Amino acid sequence: MAGSQEFCFCPGCTSGFQEYLKKQYGSLQELNKEWDANCSSWDQARPIALSDARRDGKCAQWTDFRLYMEEVFTDLNAFCRTEIQRIDPEAVVGFNEPQGATSYRGISWWRLLNKLDMCGLYLPRGMNHTDVPVEIARSFLKEGRQGTVFGGWIGCYGYSEEFNRCMPWRILFHGGESMWNWMGYCHDGPGGWTALTPDLVPLPYVVQHCEEINEIKRGIGKLLLHSQRVNDGIAIHYSPLSVHASTIEPSKTTIIESQKSFVYALEDIGLQYNFVANEQIEAGELERGKYKVLVLPYAQALSSAEVKKIKDFVQNGGWLITDFSPGIMDQHCKRLPSSPLQEVFGSFESGMKTNAYGKGKAVYLDNLLKDYIALRSAGNEGNTREKLKEVLALAGVKPRLKLTTPSGADLEATETVFFRNGDIEYLCVLKDYFNVKELLKKDVAIDFPYRAHVYDVRRNEYLGQVHTIKSEIAPARAKVFALLPYKVSEVSLTLDKKAYNPGDAVSHEAKIVTSTGRASMHCLRLELVGPDGQTPRHYSQNLLAQNGAHSGKILLSLNEKRGKWELTVKDIVSGVTGRRKFTVE
Repeated sequence: MAGSQEFCFCPGCTSGFQEYLKKQYGSLQELNKEWDANCSSWDQARPIALSDARRDGKCAQWTDFRLYMEEVFTDLNAFCRTEIQRIDPEAVVGFNEPQGATSYRGISWWRLLNKLDMCGLYLPRGMNHTDVPVEIARSFLKEGRQGTVFGGWIGCYGYSEEFNRCMPWRILFHGGESMWNWMGYCHDGPGGWTALTPDLVPLPYVVQHCEEINEIKRGIGKLLLHSQRVNDGIAIHYSPLSVHASTIEPSKTTIIESQKSFVYALEDIGLQYNFVANEQIEAGELERGKYKVLVLPYAQALSSAEVKKIKDFVQNGGWLITDFSPGIMDQHCKRLPSSPLQEVFGSFESGMKTNAYGKGKAVYLDNLLKDYIALRSAGNEGNTREKLKEVLALAGVKPRLKLTTPSGADLEATETVFFRNGDIEYLCVLKDYFNVKELLKKDVAIDFPYRAHVYDVRRNEYLGQVHTIKSEIAPARAKVFALLPYKVSEVSLTLDKKAYNPGDAVSHEAKIVTSTGRASMHCLRLELVGPDGQTPRHYSQNLLAQNGAHSGKILLSLNEKRGKWELTVKDIVSGVTGRRKFTVE
């Protein structure tokens, strides 16, 4: 799967391929028409390698075989999930380390992730197979689904402090709720892949990322994971057909490079997006009012159903943006005489151009973003980014946050993500450390989209009722701000008794008291401090307080220490803490 081997040509897969073709085409006449073939029986319809397809002009035949192998891989994973859950119905089943989708890995992201509950990814920034899969998994596994697990590997993939500090927050900001360390201890001893020395002392890089993870686990993670991640109205097209078309015809760019360029550029502008699969588009996803812009990254192959939905989207006021050659192949990657989207774009001649189509517009970028990653690494991406930003602004898509350096320039290579829960918005800021020229801290003016009571969540600092603040932004160091319609005045905390016996339940009620109005949902950190001043971890909890209120019980252990105890309940956003003392007799 990780290479580019053409498989599988065994009798079983060949027979299965022929059955697949019967379902796809219905008749040999339709198959022969698409393949430019003269098969007189289904037995003559056989898989071929790409080299043969290119030589004989049989790319549709090769593409159909690759699509079939993706179906085999999806069905295998679905079968495993079914069998595991037959024994353990509550099992969360998925796969990890999928790397990026190529024509040879069997991965059809939309279909595969809709059959599974879990996906673990490689996380290092900048690697060809890591950046885009994180966004695809977020879009297809997490959107509108409960109980799924999405995360990725950290550990020996990067030893720099930037990597270790950045990755836990990056995966959280992108919807993940888990981090997986590779590996604890290996036979090679200290160094290399191991996380621990022979006497089980964590190595510095492990300490660094664990510090970040522990902070996340003390409440910020639960706060964001139970809030709605905000999309800025941008859909990025995904289709296995685009992957195979790129393998067939990579002369202008590749699907991986095109996707990465759009992902990096949009995040650098300060915008968020979802990947949208070809099946979703065919099912009417673009008609639901969620998106103002559809991006086609090197989408050379489109189905006729997709083309119709895309045309309707633009006709009704949407904006369509592409880089090269959209729709020059059909749903089997057979080359067409001309693209059915040419009337939407006007022409595909060299140079950036905009064309009106119905109530919407189509923008052909040509090579505007082709070298975006290289320009970014050299610190020269500003003009390119601004051109795309101007196009998106015309489509009504603008960043809600402005980050300005003392020189008046926008802060480069910095991602911003909004989360929303009731009347509260959380703003997450993360300056990239990879594919950038400078790794310098910068003093930045942050202009929020509206005046609010602003908190620095990581520092539990109230910044005032403001529209703009000053803050220092450093590469790989995450910032989390909360925008509230009120100030948190106190956390009111009451207990049902003043004294308890070991084994008793300590009933408590906590409530956020605000400066004005009703509280939205908050996250509270509950801890017990014992007579020895220690905080037993088994009592600590992160609690969701709907409308700012929570009530519950803590069951004391049967052999609990006797003496003076204190219950603390801290609001994660503000740091305001309620305290109550009690005695264990």
